[in-house]
Amino acid sequence: MPQPTNFKGFLARLAIPIPNTLDLALFPNVPSLATLKKTGLQAWIVTPSIGYTVLRNDKQTIALYAGARYIWIEANATLDINPILPGQPSQSQKESSSDSNWDAIVGVRGRYQLSDKWFIPYSFSGGAGQSDQTWSALTALGYRFSKLDAMVGWRYLGYDLGSDTTIKELTVDGPFAGATFHW
Repeated sequence: MPQPTNFKGFLARLAIPIPNTLDLALFPNVPSLATLKKTGLQAWIVTPSIGYTVLRNDKQTIALYAGARYIWIEANATLDINPILPGQPSQSQKESSSDSNWDAIVGVRGRYQLSDKWFIPYSFSGGAGQSDQTWSALTALGYRFSKLDAMVGWRYLGYDLGSDTTIKELTVDGPFAGATFHW
């Protein structure tokens, strides 16, 4: 018989150094004689959700869920401004641009048991709101201890933030390690 699923959430903070090929169009106040010295990207992503378990047996659990995804993202750059006249010192200038969005999401998540200790968790979601669209996929290999599940896996998160925003698209993907505590 289907049962309500617990509340879930995902919180991530990203701080990513970017090679000095950042598009200077992100920063409208940059002088034409500037060169990039340092660039970076920071973001907070929060995904609260609630779901309903539609299938539960000894091999797998599948739940449908709905929730929200919030993103705050900031791109920053430190610029060296070359002097116009010879003999003048160069100057340094910091620029930043940020956006934030809330989106409604729906998805499916589950867990497939390989043995009494080993399992494969997965989650897929998509939605829209202030962004044109957002999507996420996650899969991992997990091991259950008595009060803890440990996992390593891969997560993909994509955003189409819209044409009226400074940062138009964002894709973040890569390996992760995580743990879930049980009490």
